Amino acid sequence: MSVYSRTLWIFRLGALLLVWGLLSGFAANTLLAGIDDAIAQPVPQTKTSTSTPASTPTPEPSAARSTSAQNAVWAAWDALSPDLQAKVDVRILDELRGTVLPAHLDGQSLLLPDETEPLLAPRQQTRFIIYLHETADLSTVDGRTYASPADKRRALVDTLRATATQSQDGVLRILTAASGQRQSGSPGVSSYQPLFIVNAVAAEADLTTIIQLAQQTEVSRIVANYPLYPIVRETQESANDQSSDEAQATAGGQHEWNLQTVQADRVHTELGVRGAGAVVGGFDTGVNFRHPALLRQYRGNENGVIDHNYNWFVPNGELYSDGNLGPSVTDRPTDCAYGTHGTHTMGTMVGEAAGSSAPIIGMAPDARWIAVPGICGATMPGGRQDDIGGIKAFQWFLCPTDLTGDLATADCSKAPDVINNSWGSSNPADNTFQPIIQALRAA
Repeated sequence: MSVYSRTLWIFRLGALLLVWGLLSGFAANTLLAGIDDAIAQPVPQTKTSTSTPASTPTPEPSAARSTSAQNAVWAAWDALSPDLQAKVDVRILDELRGTVLPAHLDGQSLLLPDETEPLLAPRQQTRFIIYLHETADLSTVDGRTYASPADKRRALVDTLRATATQSQDGVLRILTAASGQRQSGSPGVSSYQPLFIVNAVAAEADLTTIIQLAQQTEVSRIVANYPLYPIVRETQESANDQSSDEAQATAGGQHEWNLQTVQADRVHTELGVRGAGAVVGGFDTGVNFRHPALLRQYRGNENGVIDHNYNWFVPNGELYSDGNLGPSVTDRPTDCAYGTHGTHTMGTMVGEAAGSSAPIIGMAPDARWIAVPGICGATMPGGRQDDIGGIKAFQWFLCPTDLTGDLATADCSKAPDVINNSWGSSNPADNTFQPIIQALRAA
């Protein structure tokens, strides 16, 4: 037999043995044993090896996950169309980025003073006001006949509330749903409050919610909650000036010089008109109701019996999903931290001290007064005041509640005939209160 033939027979025999081994399971057992050995033994690390040992992934830190989630939200904001982005006040974005402190957290300035100031920490949420397109048709109220002015005011309030209820449903559903926890573990909405004196909803929520709200066709705009501020901050010097003015007036005569200048003294003496039957509302820094020139005229004083319900209210800084104003911060009229400016302006309106020798200092000394310290430091958390607080104050004036702030106690017959305002807004293009003033005038 040749070498070639012998080699061929050897290969054939080897092939037959391999087939027999596979059929009998011998090769399979050997293969499994080899794999087990490989798992049990460490794999040597050589330059020619192309395999790497399996490793357990390291969990991503929570801070990194939060940053990643926030980046995704801002990417979603960037993906909105320009028309939808235009609905949202840029100050809201600045507050979320941490370049502006929100008003309800004691924010006064629109921007940080200069680049040397440290940036604030980015915020998950901030407060804002959601305005809806639909507005109440108040002309329908004017076209009717009423038994009394209070009946007309009640009809107007009913119209405002009906419009708000019908048009705010979609927005409120979004806010309610986002009040539950997100996958991140925190709610998208901390609180919200439907309003009716203007068709709007105040909310404290995150950017994800803002994006969702901006996409709703019924939403007109989403505006930042700007700070309000008193026009006058009293100093010791101004207090001293007031004292000397009072001394000069006392020595002058029956009517103060300003009343004589506008001839209010003649209206009082010749026409006998001193404001009896009218109610004045003061939206300022509070009022000292025990001041001798104001105690008699306070509507909460009925022949020495004092009742502050419907005559005094301090909106608190919370948002209430049921639309109530919440309990008054204080239960009686007083001056707030900014000084006595509110007492001063109320005296100019209705002041008259007891005693025949005391001067008449008020334009309408027989009118009654009520008040809301809408720009008191105690009105808002953080010692500030803001648009939302101002809207709540005007809503109380439109149809006052008792000290609980519960809308079920509202009595529109207790509303004032006129409201004096001594405050300003930090919003450079503020029309927040325009529809509110229109509603108050219509009432």
